[in-house]
Amino acid sequence: MGDSEAYEPYFALVACGKEALFGYAVPTWGDLDGAPALGVGPIAVDPGIQGHGVGAALIEELFRRAKRRGEWVVVLLGEPAYYSSFGFAPASRFGIVAHPTWGDFFQACALGDEAEVPSGTYTYAEPFASLG
Repeated sequence: MGDSEAYEPYFALVACGKEALFGYAVPTWGDLDGAPALGVGPIAVDPGIQGHGVGAALIEELFRRAKRRGEWVVVLLGEPAYYSSFGFAPASRFGIVAHPTWGDFFQACALGDEAEVPSGTYTYAEPFASLG
């Protein structure tokens, strides 16, 4: 992944302790009708410590960095019940579509004014292009 043009180290995050890796988030640049857009995934947290805020900390730091860089939207494919607590909503709400079978699991979060989020078809970065 590190040799892909889609990989942006600034957004890649890990959560670790003294001797263990607890979780990570790997965002990549996808395409939203010709414009770069940040897609998140995978996001993973060690099952032994899930429910202790590690995933939330990763997502919140990703949002801070994305806003600092002027990004307008983040998309992901994940569980709506979990990600809605961070402001994610079905991407269709913004007029963003991807694979037709993903439904509400394909989500977007506006990082500013929702009216400024462009609509269109989102395509994941090449390393993840086979999703679906």
